[in-house]
Amino acid sequence: LRDKNDEVAKVVQTYAESETINKSLSSGLLNFSNTLSVISDY
Repeated sequence: LRDKNDEVAKVVQTYAESETINKSLSSGLLNFSNTLSVISDY
C-alpha cells in the first residue's frame, strides 16, 4: 500500500509541475503530494 501512495504522490507532483496556466492549482497539488508522501510513511 505504501508503494501505491508513493506512486500517486509522484503522479500528482508530475502533473503539478507541468501545470503552467493555473499557478494556485499547481501549488495546491504540490502541497497535496508532499502531504500524501508524509502521511504514507505512517
